[in-house]
Amino acid sequence: MAMSGSSIKLHRSWFDYQQPLPESQRRSADAPLISILTWISLVAYLAALAMTQTNYYLPFMNVRWIALGLLAASTLADWILVAGRGKHRDRGSTGQIMTIYLLATFGTVIYAENWMFSGMRWASHAAMLSVCVMLLPQLMIPNQTKKVLSIIQYVFSTLLVFSWIRPIIEKIPDSGDLYHGAMGNANTMGHIAFIAGLLFLHGALTTTATRKRVLSTIMVAAAAATVWQSGARSSIIAFCMGVMLLFHYYRKDSHRYAMIAVLFGGMLMAAFPNLPGEIARFIVKTESTPELTALNPMRTRVPVWSAAYEGFKQRPLLGWGFGAASNVLKKSDFQLTSFGMVERDAVNDFMFMMEGCGIIGIGAYILLIYLVIRQSPGRSQKLLIQRYGRNEASSPATISLHHAHVLAFVLSVCLILLNQMDNSALSAGNLISVTLWLSVGCAAVLRHEIT
Repeated sequence: MAMSGSSIKLHRSWFDYQQPLPESQRRSADAPLISILTWISLVAYLAALAMTQTNYYLPFMNVRWIALGLLAASTLADWILVAGRGKHRDRGSTGQIMTIYLLATFGTVIYAENWMFSGMRWASHAAMLSVCVMLLPQLMIPNQTKKVLSIIQYVFSTLLVFSWIRPIIEKIPDSGDLYHGAMGNANTMGHIAFIAGLLFLHGALTTTATRKRVLSTIMVAAAAATVWQSGARSSIIAFCMGVMLLFHYYRKDSHRYAMIAVLFGGMLMAAFPNLPGEIARFIVKTESTPELTALNPMRTRVPVWSAAYEGFKQRPLLGWGFGAASNVLKKSDFQLTSFGMVERDAVNDFMFMMEGCGIIGIGAYILLIYLVIRQSPGRSQKLLIQRYGRNEASSPATISLHHAHVLAFVLSVCLILLNQMDNSALSAGNLISVTLWLSVGCAAVLRHEIT
């Protein structure tokens, strides 16, 4: 073994049973680079965001911004203290990409129709990305990424189970007869369920404990049923994509016919999102006329896309300002809850950036997509996972980190895909968006530390 600077060059194969851990893990006992206050702030931020997804959101609308402020301040303090010790961890060109993106989008704020509105929206967005993709990854060691992913799993599992136990009985506008659980609408229910389903599926494919594997499999089936009941086609497509990606990395622990079953099931769910409700009405012998919400997915999207394109044509270079649309008011009152507001329903991030930030924004958004894709596990990692699978007794000590890398990358890809059909990856006040960028940050840590 030869040591050079802060890196360790390994002269052994990945398949050597005695492969040593990277230096970043061995020096983790040096000093805790992430303070307890930062961990508490992160949990509080995710918890507040989780509550805003439910029908009990009102008391938590401002709490999430307070939590984000505390998280940003605490993370920055940790980062400054670590800078004094010279112990920042290199994350390649991630910092440069994020700097270019933030500067480009800030330029659209200066040119914005309503600079206060766009400035507030950009400030929260920049704080979220800086914490999740720049600061935390420079502080985290690989094992701490597993802790972050575990926190995400606890949050989504709790929301899913809570929706099963305490569903809102009343009909919600735009959800009709579709299942929305305790969430604000059926689409949100679908998003929560599909992410929880992927997390449980990954657990079923990687765990060695039989009971945990059986429980995870049951939860996957229940989550998939919930996604179908919600009628959220965007969640169905993203869920199927995630399942196929996991099967791609874990071929040894999955059956080849499972891929065919997933494709067939996904097409069935997307083509007949109201089928679970129809079956339930048949069983209980009700004669109510079902809502048509899920039967026409383009009903709300086409007008939004058309309006966004018209707004883009009016200001093609820098748009109307980050997070704004052509109908934004020139002046607006300052409200803390405005940090998470959008002028149009965000059903496609590409169109959202095109109208708000123009051609500059489109280029900046492509940088974000590139940042997500470049965190993919390498071919050697795929071979390693497929060779050892669940056989931890004979696998390298870092096998659990490779599993975490796969999960973080799969979540990132599925959520960036979801945001092209529904929701937004650009809101710091949205649990789905924050989960996306935390996953990207974790994948960046693991990509640079274990490959």
